[in-house]
Amino acid sequence: MLPYKQMKIGYDAKRAFANFTGLGNYARSTISNICIVFPAHEYYLYTPTKVADGASDFIHDIKHAHIRGPRNLFYGTFSAAWRRFGIAADAAHDQIDLYHGLSHEIPDGIEKTNIKTVVTIHDLIFVRYPKLYSFFDRKIHFYKFKKAATNADLIIAISEQTKEDIITYLNINPGKITVVYQGCQDVFK
Repeated sequence: MLPYKQMKIGYDAKRAFANFTGLGNYARSTISNICIVFPAHEYYLYTPTKVADGASDFIHDIKHAHIRGPRNLFYGTFSAAWRRFGIAADAAHDQIDLYHGLSHEIPDGIEKTNIKTVVTIHDLIFVRYPKLYSFFDRKIHFYKFKKAATNADLIIAISEQTKEDIITYLNINPGKITVVYQGCQDVFK
């Protein structure tokens, strides 16, 4: 195996600690598997809310995992604002080398730092099936997804169909998109 530089890797871990279905499962398995395969790196898990008992069990054996929340009262009170704007400054303060937005978005302003970014886009169902979403939800989702896809250094699409949708609906260069299929939990094997 080729030697690699020890890195500080940041994750948007909101769903890993607060969502115990789909996107939360994806976040937990991605974080824990990367931490296990690459134990020499430092991992920073950015979450806007206090971590409930048992919610961090997926990283209990990982020595270099650090849970980070808002650093001040304003962002602690307005956690959505912290996730949107504050994480970029906190990640820069933590000297993060790579930041992975696990669920469709990356923090505003992170593109102005030296931090490389990856965003996972799971689907564009709000565009394909607009009747399932309110007008405002569609507009908010489109804005966030487009901004993340435009500003990220790399996009992970979870399927070839999602990749095609990102190209078609968000007008993103296909060379910037890599398809990485999601794994499944042991219970399904």
